[in-house]
Formats: sequence, structure tokens, C-alpha cells
Amino acid sequence: MPTENRSSNTAMVSDKLPPCADDVFKKGVSACLVGDVPKHAAETICRSLSAVTGWKIDWHYVGGRTHIKALAPAPQPHPDPIAWMVGTAFWWTKEEAERDAADTGLPILGLGPMLDSAEVERLRAELRVQDELLEDAYQRDIGTPLKRKIRTQRVALSASAEPSEPVAEAKP
Repeated sequence: MPTENRSSNTAMVSDKLPPCADDVFKKGVSACLVGDVPKHAAETICRSLSAVTGWKIDWHYVGGRTHIKALAPAPQPHPDPIAWMVGTAFWWTKEEAERDAADTGLPILGLGPMLDSAEVERLRAELRVQDELLEDAYQRDIGTPLKRKIRTQRVALSASAEPSEPVAEAKP
């Protein structure tokens, strides 16, 4: 049975990415620093790591050594939904989902990695606001240490506020 070399039949995402600028490279996450590696070997390593991780991987010579860095996630090739859902049914083609939606009167819901960055940032901002509100609520909760201390002191003061016998004044 013949063996097919799949890596030669598939274009890698990293092949489409341009080399990075020096300032971009400085902001990357260091993957490794190795000894003297020939240019073609460093490029092969970077292409392979990019294909496996989905990150843009690049390299530079630093002090005679090859410095490999992960720079940023590679762009996703398919921002469209990979499947559609109508009610509880899953459809692999949009046409089938549209036909099912027309028959059932239910909405179509796209599935897959299709969120845009603006929506993600909006949701993160909303989470930050919710976290601040939650932190504020915790600070105002009666269970905080300061409020427990105030409650303890109030109980102690009210217990000592009971009327007592008048003290007789000493006469000279």
C-alpha cells in the first residue's frame, strides 16, 4: 500500500505569513534558544511549529544562536460556521439548515469559531464591569472583617450601657 506524504500536499498556514519585523519579534514569547542551526533547518522548524500550534513562529540569530519565538496566533482560515443548528438538529450544510428552518419555523444558529474580535472585547469589558460590581458587593457585605469588628464593639457597648448604681460623692 503506497504511503502518501500529506505535508507536501497541504499548504501550511505559516507559508502564507510574512517574516516578522524586529519590533514584532521582540514582543513574542520565547520558544527556544538553540546553538548554530542552518537557516533552512530553522525555517523548517518554524513552519512545523506554526502548523502544529497555529501560532506564527519566527526566528532570528541572536549572538550566533538561533532564537525561535511564538509571535501570535495565525489567522483562522474559515471564519464562517462549520455547522448549523436548527432546534436540536445539526446540519453540515447551510442549505439543509435553511430548509429545516423554513419547515419548522425555528431560527438557525451557526456553530464554530466565528466570533469577531470586537465582540470578544465587548464581552471582556462586560465581564470586567461585572467583576467590579461583585467586588463592590463583597466589600459591602456584613461578613467583612471591619463590619464584624463594628458589630462586636456595638454589642459590647450596648451591654455596658445597662444602668448602674449611682456613685456617692465624697464630701470634704
